[in-house]
Amino acid sequence: MQRHVGLDIQVDFKTRSNIKQIKSPTHPTMAVHFEARTGSARMQNIKLERDVVLLCEEEAPHQPRASVEVGAGGAITGLVTLFPHILFRDQPRELVFVIDRSGSMQPKMDQTRAALRLFVLALPPGTRFNIVGFGADFQPLFEESVLYGEESLAIALDHVETMQADMGGTNVLQPLAFVLSQPAVPGVQRQVIILTDGQVSPFPFPAPSLPPSPPL
Repeated sequence: MQRHVGLDIQVDFKTRSNIKQIKSPTHPTMAVHFEARTGSARMQNIKLERDVVLLCEEEAPHQPRASVEVGAGGAITGLVTLFPHILFRDQPRELVFVIDRSGSMQPKMDQTRAALRLFVLALPPGTRFNIVGFGADFQPLFEESVLYGEESLAIALDHVETMQADMGGTNVLQPLAFVLSQPAVPGVQRQVIILTDGQVSPFPFPAPSLPPSPPL
């Protein structure tokens, strides 16, 4: 009989300027406290099933800084840090995993499930995703890609654990046509990842026409 042992984690912050906010996109229910230039985040009785991401935002980040240290022998060491002004843009993404579940994948399903589990757990917050299994036919987990979160993650992990190589032949065109025919979300970049052993069944599977990729 296995017992769940939870962990208590506390992270303390000390910043150069006042703290604007502390939050966690992976664990939004954590207890957070901050005042002026110090703060803390605490989680109790958690399972480390995925990465813990903490974001601390300062009121005045990336300011030039200078530090001076006097050594035991009287030597003085100085450090000046300058931050270039660079604008970063995080591109929202949609990731669709197209998984070969044909009969030829039977000896490889343990490895396939492990790889897909790793992919899903590593998705960044704000990502839209879906899982489409295929063989002679195809079966999407969601009717359309959904936003990554605790509920959708739990559904996806349950689905991954029950996946079997039980869908017959290997018709990869139909699931790709389904994925590419889904309406694109403006400003969201779609990426399709295919996990297959490459043993595609010969036609007479009907070859659907693939729609052109919509502009971002």
